[in-house]
Amino acid sequence: PAVLRDDCGADPARRWKMWFVGKSSLADFSIGLAYSPEGVNWTQAPGNPIFTAADDPDAWDGSNVFAPSVRQSACNSFQMWYGAKGDLLQIGFATSSDGIHWNRHPNNPVLRAGVLNQWDNGEITDAGIITVVDGATGRTGVVDATQGLVGSQNGDMTTWAYKGEMFS
Repeated sequence: PAVLRDDCGADPARRWKMWFVGKSSLADFSIGLAYSPEGVNWTQAPGNPIFTAADDPDAWDGSNVFAPSVRQSACNSFQMWYGAKGDLLQIGFATSSDGIHWNRHPNNPVLRAGVLNQWDNGEITDAGIITVVDGATGRTGVVDATQGLVGSQNGDMTTWAYKGEMFS
C-alpha cells in the first residue's frame, strides 16, 4: 500500500490516507482508499474502489490496476504511479486534487515494458517512488528502484529516462 499523512487541513479522522489493492474476481484488481486518524485503525472510503481498470478492455490498462505509489506534491495535489495490465504490465501516472478522483495522464503508460529479448520485456510494475533533490540544480526528480529498474524524470513526472538494470 501507499500511506501518507495529509496535514493540509484534512479532517482529523482522515489525516492518514492509505491506497491499497483489492480484488473482486480472478482478473479484477482495483485500487481502494482507507482513512485513519492516527495511522493504526483504518476505515475504508465509502466509494471504493476509487481507481479501476480502463473502460476499454483492449486498453493498455484495460485489465487490472494495482501497486499504487502516491505522493502529495502540495496541498490538494496528489500524484500516483500505478501498475496496470492490458497486454503487458506497465506503469501509469494519474493526478488528483483530493486523492479520490483521479485523472489518467494522456501519455500513459509513462514507463513501458522493454522490447523482445530485453530483461524487462514482459513486465514493469510496482513502482516505488522516492523524491530526490539534485543539490547542484535544486531540481526535484523521482527515482524508481523497483525490480532492478532505475528511472528518472525531467520534472514533469511523466517523462522517464531508461537507465537499465540496477542489480543483476
